[in-house]
Amino acid sequence: MKEFSTHLTLVPLVKTKEDIYVFYADRFDFVPSISESSPGTIYKCDKDFVIEKPAESVCKEFSKPIPCLLKFNDSKGTQIVVGTTDIPAYAIINLHLNTVTLSVKCSMLQSPL
Repeated sequence: MKEFSTHLTLVPLVKTKEDIYVFYADRFDFVPSISESSPGTIYKCDKDFVIEKPAESVCKEFSKPIPCLLKFNDSKGTQIVVGTTDIPAYAIINLHLNTVTLSVKCSMLQSPL
């Protein structure tokens, strides 16, 4: 099993207040699920990350899905990128009573691993 950093970088593909957002998440496993469809193999990279609460302005900006690229590293330092400029990942921040969740949804044509 691969270990991943808890440092998540989101690069929005639309105009936002910042060019890059950095979040710190709890430890997580990342395993894209594979499914077959008419265009071929699809890698579903949907993941919910429990993160430290960001500033209120960031929570407000991510209250609706934002197209972006999600970047993080595995334990060997290899960068993993979820989403592409053609098929972006969509990120939204959900505020809960005691936790904050960064939900990322993306289907890719190639495995990000």
